[in-house]
Amino acid sequence: MIKKLTHIILWLLIIPFATRAQADAEYFMQKENEIVQKMNLVLGAPTELERTSYADTVYRLLTEVLQNENSFYYPFNIIKKRISVVQFEDEIKIFTFTTTTAKDKHIYRGIIQWYNPKTKQVQLIELNDTEKLNHNDINKTFSNNKWYGALYYKIIRLPKMNKNQYVVLVWDGNDLLTNRKIIDVITIGSNGNVKFGYPVLKTEQNRTAKRLIFEYGDEVVMSLKWEPEYNAIVFDYLVPLSDQFHGVWAYYGPSLNRFDALIYNKGKWTYKKDLDIKLHKTIKDKFYKSPK
Repeated sequence: MIKKLTHIILWLLIIPFATRAQADAEYFMQKENEIVQKMNLVLGAPTELERTSYADTVYRLLTEVLQNENSFYYPFNIIKKRISVVQFEDEIKIFTFTTTTAKDKHIYRGIIQWYNPKTKQVQLIELNDTEKLNHNDINKTFSNNKWYGALYYKIIRLPKMNKNQYVVLVWDGNDLLTNRKIIDVITIGSNGNVKFGYPVLKTEQNRTAKRLIFEYGDEVVMSLKWEPEYNAIVFDYLVPLSDQFHGVWAYYGPSLNRFDALIYNKGKWTYKKDLDIKLHKTIKDKFYKSPK
């Protein structure tokens, strides 16, 4: 009798949680579909004014949804068709999307959801795209209020990294002539302030940098990927079409026979030139066959 009563009590306790979870899932799916519909309008709008107006609506809807703490644990698979959503475990989630101007420049919008271990709450941090990133800004620090906009597609966090610090892989559709891929470092303070850039990366010249910026022609594709089994960020080595175009980034593209890497070791990211084929054959074959 006692055993049966215990089962009944447990069942009565579980039912409200299951019902709430189902209600949350239905709410999030409804909002996801609404956001995707608005993003479709952003992509199809013929004028900059219309695109901006629809994008503002998307941002408002997204902010509204993310203010619900349960959204931190929801996968958002539907909006991933139109908005970049990346997450590292139950620590941080980043949402970014873009619209274009009449001159084909990108304007980015972003929101970070971060679990603050001090307050034990999920914090919402808005990213304001007010800054222009120049090719040589490898040692400049940005903030969430003065952010250079971009789309985030990978978050990396390793055990010996500083607390509340993440390495991110980023794409920027810079302008009509070039795109960029960026390796950056995000640090979040206990007050929720975000800093972009931290001096733990090494350049090809073995100098310390806060970020690495790779710029290349708009018509080519550069591969920049995280390979966890090697603790390495592996990327195409970029070269100009010919010597006369040195420093003219629109004429840069992958060399196709060389891959470099940032390898994490003892709290530092060391630059490794031209990965050895014998030691890193798996990486080189993987990249050469399907660069992305």
